[in-house]
Amino acid sequence: MAETSRTATAETSPDKHWARPSPPSSQGDTDTTKLYAAVGYALSSWEALEATLCTLFIILTGASELPAVNSTIRRAYGAFGFNSGRRQAVRFAAEVYFGSHWPSAKTELNKLLKHVENASQRRDDMAHGYVAGFKTGETDHGAFLIPPEYNSRMTYAFSQGDRDTFSLARAKYRFTSNDIKRYSDQFDQLRQQILDYAVRMKKKDDGTFSDEAMESLKPRAR
Repeated sequence: MAETSRTATAETSPDKHWARPSPPSSQGDTDTTKLYAAVGYALSSWEALEATLCTLFIILTGASELPAVNSTIRRAYGAFGFNSGRRQAVRFAAEVYFGSHWPSAKTELNKLLKHVENASQRRDDMAHGYVAGFKTGETDHGAFLIPPEYNSRMTYAFSQGDRDTFSLARAKYRFTSNDIKRYSDQFDQLRQQILDYAVRMKKKDDGTFSDEAMESLKPRAR
């Protein structure tokens, strides 16, 4: 799992890795419970990822070895109401944590956080979608997870009928349970990547970086 996750985030463009299926499937689920179960699993996987990001933040603040401070920092971190604020907190803490190594460290961390940003957009798709069935004429296309029409960010202003035969083509996504399960797997992989990164970059008891960390912090030729 760890090697798979590192490969996914290190070698794949975040925009491409987290892109919505294009074109979306034309056949949905015949059993709507599969969609509901997939959404529940995905959102749980996302929260596990968020918890691991918090662990990384605690390490970057230097509070990981101090139980009382650890708890305080964790609760303060939870005051950020959005993932964007939590990502910024991680980035700002890292700038101090890495010190003179920051110019070399920021490329890997920024890409990791960019994956978290793109992943959070797919999480939002699931958290703010609902299950609906589709029919065109006599053809039953099954059920999908789609955004509600009032959600302006996740719908088009006008019908996209010229490119999509579905009657509710204003939706910017149309997920099957298999689509959602794929994102759940990617959430799990990214969570493992964050954990691997946190363990690798955690300083030793004497306040220095491990040899493995120092190798990744070496300035790269441009």
